[in-house]
Amino acid sequence: MVFHGSEFFPSLPDDCVCQHCHQILSKELNALTTHTGQCKDTPRPDTSHAYVCYKCSYHTQSLDRITDHIKKHIRDNHNRDNDIKKHVRDKNYGCPYCPYTARIRSQVKNHMITKHSNVSRMKCEFCNFSTKLIPQLRFHMNHKHANIL
Repeated sequence: MVFHGSEFFPSLPDDCVCQHCHQILSKELNALTTHTGQCKDTPRPDTSHAYVCYKCSYHTQSLDRITDHIKKHIRDNHNRDNDIKKHVRDKNYGCPYCPYTARIRSQVKNHMITKHSNVSRMKCEFCNFSTKLIPQLRFHMNHKHANIL
């Protein structure tokens, strides 16, 4: 999203706090870069510290460089959040008998039937195919023996 010519990053954490003055900062990129140049509590031993990152010790004389640097923090945070969400989303369900995990509950149920149960195998009446799962038998019949049915 763009607001008044500045970039807005909704993925930035609500508790975005300056490590120097402990002020809670805006999520707006222009506000973050402005703060890096104006924070009164930031140590600035020389002119190379015109802009000092609110989150780490990076410093520069260039507004463009501090802006690019802050974008990296934001992107890293966003990617980490997405990785965590993706991992949780992708592996929500687990087999109680082994380390198998799946994104969909029915996949774990099918795994448990095929790997950990005593359910009898169902055999195809036209060939040697057999399975413990009815949907697999139906699929097999419809695709391998459609001309017979």
